[in-house]
Amino acid sequence: MLGAPDDSLFTNESNNGSELLPRFALEYDATPDIMLYGSASRGYRAQGVNFRATVPEQLFFNEERSWNYEAGIRTSFFQDRLTANLSIFHNPIRDFQVPSTDPATGFFGFVDNADVTINGLEFELRARPVDGLDLTAGLGLIDATYTDYVDPNLGDFTGNRLTYSPDYTLNLAAQYRSGDGLFGRLELQGFGTTFFDDSNTLRQSPFVLVNARAGYEFNERNGFYLFADNLFDFRPFTTQASFFGGSLVTATYGAPASFGVQYRMEF
Repeated sequence: MLGAPDDSLFTNESNNGSELLPRFALEYDATPDIMLYGSASRGYRAQGVNFRATVPEQLFFNEERSWNYEAGIRTSFFQDRLTANLSIFHNPIRDFQVPSTDPATGFFGFVDNADVTINGLEFELRARPVDGLDLTAGLGLIDATYTDYVDPNLGDFTGNRLTYSPDYTLNLAAQYRSGDGLFGRLELQGFGTTFFDDSNTLRQSPFVLVNARAGYEFNERNGFYLFADNLFDFRPFTTQASFFGGSLVTATYGAPASFGVQYRMEF
């Protein structure tokens, strides 16, 4: 793939300090059913001030700069009854802006800078074996890691995983829509291990959620449905935070199982 040009080639030298954000993309149709692509793009977030800084070294945080590389393949066969897409990406980030906490209280204190590398893969598969029946599957793998991060108060987190970034996601779904209006859908959503703090001590283990929906559609704009979200009532952690040196840990949980009736109308 394209290599990253030197930063100085894309710096706007005007007084406002803004940054040009180039993007390069290539596509190639290998066959009528197979397309290859690749892209490289620049990301930028402005610098700022830590108003709660307690020492001069923490008063400012640097601008964040990244390169986003992606390559993949998109395919479609049997008159679009089977599609499969695969993409891989590499995202090095320099001076990633990390919210940091006061070590005494655990409350937000200031923004740190860290170097981060994010690598990942996404795969999607969709099939329609018979009219009205759609089968879909998706898998995402992600490795989001601090490659250089030393918090002046909390320690060295180099090599740790980024927060709120599950190491994988997956989804499976079967959906049927008949010609006379009957509708049904069953889906599974899965999430890998997720960390909630930079030390990687607060976490949610892998879990899956199951949702279901059935109903009758009068036409493309109107339908009546019964639904069940989080069918098995699993309550994963959605946030966790540690205060006062770990003596107090707070958490929030996902929504419980819910069942209901829905009428949809589009104008």
